[in-house]
Amino acid sequence: MSARKVLAVAVVTAMALAACGKTGTGTDRGAAGVGGSVDASHADQQGAEKINAYTKAYNDMVGMFYGSTKGLDNLLEAYKAQNIAGMTSVGADTRLVVYLNTSMLRNSLGNLKKGLALSGGADTAKVDDVVKRMVANGEALFKQATDLDGYIDSKKYLEDNLAKGKAMEPEFVQRWTQLNRDFDALSDELDAIERANRTKVLARLKADGDTVWVDIKQGTYVANDLLALFEKASDFKDAGKMAQADALAKQIEDSATSIKAQLDAKADGEQQYEEMGAYEDMMSLLGTYRQIKAGGDASQFDEMVRQYNQLIDRDRS
Repeated sequence: MSARKVLAVAVVTAMALAACGKTGTGTDRGAAGVGGSVDASHADQQGAEKINAYTKAYNDMVGMFYGSTKGLDNLLEAYKAQNIAGMTSVGADTRLVVYLNTSMLRNSLGNLKKGLALSGGADTAKVDDVVKRMVANGEALFKQATDLDGYIDSKKYLEDNLAKGKAMEPEFVQRWTQLNRDFDALSDELDAIERANRTKVLARLKADGDTVWVDIKQGTYVANDLLALFEKASDFKDAGKMAQADALAKQIEDSATSIKAQLDAKADGEQQYEEMGAYEDMMSLLGTYRQIKAGGDASQFDEMVRQYNQLIDRDRS
């Protein structure tokens, strides 16, 4: 799995939580519509809660490696590189590591099952299929991983010269490989759902004539795509990626400029704190991006993510 995909969905799904979680509630802009049936509103809310649960499950998986490696595939490769098949119990005493974070896997499986229990209709059929497969394989993998953890922690391998660990390895690697594939598939499905939601949100805001929030949402979506370009520090030295990034940054600035112009044109005394806050968040994100581009520490990328999350926290669509 590419780190780009990890970042894209880790960020995108945060927005899905904000946007999907409010759609159909009838708050703020009356998204459910006057005269909408209670059953339809309830169905929308169930669908939103389902996607929120899947999003949390995805982010639980991201929590296994965020800040330390480039993804689940790298963790699996680190496990395989130990060469347990050729290891002796003496070597295992200092080198044997499971690498799979069972606590985060347990949390992820819990959220996946929570989402499966909720109704989503035809719109979530594809992601439900992925989740069912992920749960079935993941639960077996979780049992194996916790068993292996106990085997290592208790140093049982000193008594059997790693016989059990070696016997477990083929299935363990096979199931972990499948988990990574399912994680990729979940990423793709959540990404597709979020992008479809973008279209719906923008169409509704345009129909409402809410031009400030059209610009806020468009800027937010492009900010997500900007963050998704970068998977490692060296990407900020990649001329091709930086050309794409600059084009996206220009779009964010265009949105921010339009927001500011519309707010400046409002009648005196009309305060719109969230809207101005969104403008300021976009400008701060652009500032951090340009600082990194100019040779700053690429670890400041975390600050871009923080500024993005602050931006999406303002969402009331």
